[in-house]
Amino acid sequence: MQRSTDFLKVINKYMGLATFLAILAAGGTIWSGNRVIQLKHQVNQSLVTLKAFGKFDKAIDQVERFYEGYLLTKSERKLYLFGKSLIDLDEAGRDLQALLVKDAEEIASARKLVEFVEAYTNRKRRVINSLASQSDKSDEEDFSLLGTADVKLQELISKETVQLRYIQDDYNSTVTQTLIMFIVGIVLILGIIIALYRLICQEVFRRNEVEVELNHSNQLLEQNLNQLQIAKEAAEIANHTKSQFLANMNHELRTPLNGILGYAQILQRDPTADPKHLKGLKVIHQCASHLLTMINDILDMSKLEVQKMDLYPQDFHFANFLVSTVEVCRVKAEQKGIKLNYQPGSGLPTAVYADDKRLRQVLLNLLSNAVKFTDFGTVTFRVELVNESEQSTDVRICFEVKDTGIGIAEDKLETIFLPFEQAGRRDRNNEGTGLGLAISQQIIQMMGSEIHATSKLGQGSTFWFELDLPVATDWLTQPASRFQKVIGYQGERRKILVIDDHLENRAVIMGMLAPLGFKMSEANDGQSGLDIALQVRPDFIITDVVMDRMSGLEMTRRLRQLPDFSEVPIIASPASLSQVDMQEALDAGCNSFFPKPIDFDNLLNLLQQHLELHWVYEDVAEELEVDQAAEVDWVVPPAADLAKLYRATQDGFMAEIQQEANRLKQFNPQYGQFLNKILELSHQFDDEGILSLLSAYI
Repeated sequence: MQRSTDFLKVINKYMGLATFLAILAAGGTIWSGNRVIQLKHQVNQSLVTLKAFGKFDKAIDQVERFYEGYLLTKSERKLYLFGKSLIDLDEAGRDLQALLVKDAEEIASARKLVEFVEAYTNRKRRVINSLASQSDKSDEEDFSLLGTADVKLQELISKETVQLRYIQDDYNSTVTQTLIMFIVGIVLILGIIIALYRLICQEVFRRNEVEVELNHSNQLLEQNLNQLQIAKEAAEIANHTKSQFLANMNHELRTPLNGILGYAQILQRDPTADPKHLKGLKVIHQCASHLLTMINDILDMSKLEVQKMDLYPQDFHFANFLVSTVEVCRVKAEQKGIKLNYQPGSGLPTAVYADDKRLRQVLLNLLSNAVKFTDFGTVTFRVELVNESEQSTDVRICFEVKDTGIGIAEDKLETIFLPFEQAGRRDRNNEGTGLGLAISQQIIQMMGSEIHATSKLGQGSTFWFELDLPVATDWLTQPASRFQKVIGYQGERRKILVIDDHLENRAVIMGMLAPLGFKMSEANDGQSGLDIALQVRPDFIITDVVMDRMSGLEMTRRLRQLPDFSEVPIIASPASLSQVDMQEALDAGCNSFFPKPIDFDNLLNLLQQHLELHWVYEDVAEELEVDQAAEVDWVVPPAADLAKLYRATQDGFMAEIQQEANRLKQFNPQYGQFLNKILELSHQFDDEGILSLLSAYI
């Protein structure tokens, strides 16, 4: 582009110079032409004047000749010719006088010449008229007049001849200059044209070379594009294969995990299970949840690559959510001998509206990283209310995880949020996928914020982020019995149909709901589910999405076409979120979207929401009375300490309850039996049981 601009500038300069020279040559030629015309006119005028001089001289000769002839012959004819010659002489004199007007001297000479001639002709006329003989004196006088006129005439002729010569020389010089100027102008213009032609030829030659190079480059580019297209198609095929593989593996892994997690929840609700078994079941549930998190990390990274990750917000109890998240990492922290401090701030909302699974995923990643890279000292998890808006129901909450671990080098801080980046030593990176922080950052960005990190090598790291979370106001009106153990429901028995192509998935749901008094039916594909639904007329349907013979969404569409099933709640429960789009399920006629693994409490919430059930809860107070009667020898802490535990229980701060209970146990081991019961109830998140137990001693 710059080369073309420079070339155009040079062309403009040459064209401007050529135009200037052409105008200059044209101006010089025009001036010279005008000068030549003027000189030509002067030459013609001088020639005319010289011709007039000749005519005048000839007229004088004729007058003299006819005069002498008349004197010799006295002939009438000679007299006639003499008179005519006088007339011609007079006319020639007037013509000559009219021509001699160049300057005053010439005019005066012409006037004198004419006067001499007139005097001479008048004298001749008198002589002819008198017919007298001429004396010598008169002849001498005539000769004197004639001689004077002849001298004047010769002077004028000489002068005119000299002027004519000057004019002719000037004329010739001007013509020569004009020709030279014209030739020089033509040569210069031709030179510029030739130079311009050469320049254009060079530019054309250069452009031809550039065009050849460009064509060659285009060919190479086209070859590269073809190769890139082939590589892109291969990458798309590989990516599709990868996505298909991840989807299949995700389905195959989540299906047994659904069974493990489901039966862990079922067995934890078994009233015959002793504390030892409950603790083992809790470990199984936590390990399976951790494995599920790793599977989700891999799948989530695949979703983030194609921008398909979505958030599914819902109302959840905020305090219990935080405590349960901390408890997942507390076991690992205790195994390493480090202290995990949970410090909830004051004024935190009871319940919020957000995607609790994604938020838990982020917090677990930050907490597990802090525990993994800390060998001694503490890991502190602080949750504080930043501000509360008076105009809206949103609150800004800050989540901070601080450790005293090995720290992160400053040059690594900018890359730790990239996929497969692990800032720690190699021997510490054998756990995890290297995707946790990258996925966590993406999730928090989807929630409208960003994770920040500061660290000092050898001193520890701090990760924090702030979120604007809507307060779940409806949650505040729900009774406290919501957190008690559900053992049944009031009213007529409800029929539930479970449709899934995996037996273990159907067994989990049926094992959760059958003990509560529901009439359960099952089917292994969409077609069978459609047939059984027409037979049993269920009140509630839970269906998988991808199945043989007929998918769950196609079955839902067909059921919605029947009047009897237009209002029946149908819940889509795919093995993973990658199998189906949530909006697609809702468009097919599903009432809600409930992916596996099945969470028992959330399942109860769905049933209560769609069937308007009233749950029957286990009577904790009676059990506590039995326990209290059996344990009359309990040593109870002072009322002031119990009041602190009571307030923490009312606020739902299970971690604070556990910390205070452990502190009191260390202070006085005699409180052990009583505080162990408090800890057992706190691990079950049974705040109603704790309040009932404490009320008897306050």
